[in-house]
Amino acid sequence: MRSARTFRRPHVAADRRGISALEFGLIGGLLATLLLGAWDIGNAAQQQIRLHEALRAAAEYARSFPTDTTGITSAVSGALPGGWTDASVAAPVASCACWNASSGSSASSTCTCPTGETLERFLTLGVSRPFSAMLFRSLTLVSSSYVLRYQ
Repeated sequence: MRSARTFRRPHVAADRRGISALEFGLIGGLLATLLLGAWDIGNAAQQQIRLHEALRAAAEYARSFPTDTTGITSAVSGALPGGWTDASVAAPVASCACWNASSGSSASSTCTCPTGETLERFLTLGVSRPFSAMLFRSLTLVSSSYVLRYQ
């Protein structure tokens, strides 16, 4: 009974102490969530950039040796940062297309083109790495791919 009367007194209802702490708690939680989200997105972007750089380094090797799949895969692994042993390098996939100036490009399964068309060769490289986010739990994998066109 005594505590109910205490809160009815005008000086208790007018007391504003602690309001700034309450506001900080509400805003601080929101800011911490935004900060963790930015951290996750930044780390994922940084790792994807490093994966893509490794693929570009391997593409330079593949430009000279396009049929050496073991060497290309090794070039990707060698270009990754030292502690990244959990990266998964996909086997390079070769494809061909025939280019005709009037009709455009069409896929060629045999890598031979009719007369008057230019044969284009492509090599698709890919790499992925597990990612553990602090906030975005659905983001579990970071990957990158690179398509090299060679003659």
